[in-house]
This record gives sequence, structure tokens and C-alpha cells, in this order.
Amino acid sequence: MSYAERYPQFVKALVIEDMDIRVRPMEMNMFRSKSNNRDATISFERDLGVLSRGEGNDHDGDSTSDEEKLIEIFVAEGYPQESVGKWLKEGRIDKQKQPSSSSFYYFSEVNPAFRLLCYEQFFITDHGEQTWLKLAKQSKHYNFPIHVMVADQDKTVCDEESIWLMKNMMKNDDRFMVLHRYKGATHSIHNSSMKEFLGDLRTIIHTASLG
Repeated sequence: MSYAERYPQFVKALVIEDMDIRVRPMEMNMFRSKSNNRDATISFERDLGVLSRGEGNDHDGDSTSDEEKLIEIFVAEGYPQESVGKWLKEGRIDKQKQPSSSSFYYFSEVNPAFRLLCYEQFFITDHGEQTWLKLAKQSKHYNFPIHVMVADQDKTVCDEESIWLMKNMMKNDDRFMVLHRYKGATHSIHNSSMKEFLGDLRTIIHTASLG
């Protein structure tokens, strides 16, 4: 969004996945470190490494399952334990077999450090609203389409009032915003409703290429 506002001459279409422009203070962050250790969260290592030496095998005599170890890691960062199983199924925590070994290796797309920095640098400011306003004002010179993709109403992080504010701000400056909704989708729409998301994205790219 910031790139599109700053370099509109290089943009053919703007796609926003499950985001709005509402100001969110740190108190609204539901997932915070249990120890309130900011340095530990900022240093969170997404490369979770080898947790076990294969299915049914203990790691150094430790009988704790991989999922239990992962739960321990993420619960310490304030995430609910039931999320870990879901992330494993969705692939947001990626489990891969080590080459020439019976061990399994894990990498996390879930990043507590990124979440914390978003709150510190963006969510607690009016950056989103100001950037959106500047985008609306560019309509006389640059009028590329803007697509806002919103997850299921029970799973989205977006505030409905903020979404309609975004739409009205664009409408007031004669700029068109397309609102896409994905029933059953979670915040990561590209993972949870991949077929519908990619279908819309292909159409957006194709249409932009014709302009």
C-alpha cells in the first residue's frame, strides 16, 4: 500500500489481503509473549530446526511429541495451543524430512517478531489512513484498480466499519475499490481459500496486463 502510494507510476493494480486502516494500540494485540520479553520475541527464530529423529523415535531420550514441543514454543509467545495443530495442517508450520536422515525439520511462516513490529511501527499510528487518503487523491493522475480481499466475517482481522470507510474514501475521490469476500477463509486467504484467491488474482493480473 505504501509502495503504491509512493510509486504509483509503477503500479497496475493494488491487491490488499485482509487488512484495513484502523488504528490498533498494543493493548489490542491478543498474542503477546507470556514473559513480556520484547527482545526474545524480536529474536524469534522461524527456523525451528530438528525436533525429532523420525516418527516414533525419541530425540535424546525425550518422548515429548513434535506437536507438544511446537505448542510450548508458540504458547510462550502468547498463541493459543489449538492454533499449532491447525498451522501444521495448513502448512504454515512446514515439516520437511532431512536429506539422508530420519529427522524432521520445521520452518514457521508464523512470525511473532513481525506481528510485534507491525503493532509498534504501523498499527498504533494513523499511517494506514493517511496512506489510503493519499492513494484516493491520486485518482486524477493514476487510477489503477484497488482490490481489497476480506476473509470470512468470523475469521477476518478486518473491522467492518474500517472497510466501509476505505470504500467511501475512494468513492469520494471518484476512485473505484473492489471488495472481495471469501466465505470460510481465515486471515491468510491465500492458504485457506487458495483456489478462489488464485482465481481472482489471475483475473486481476490479466485485466491489468490489458491496460
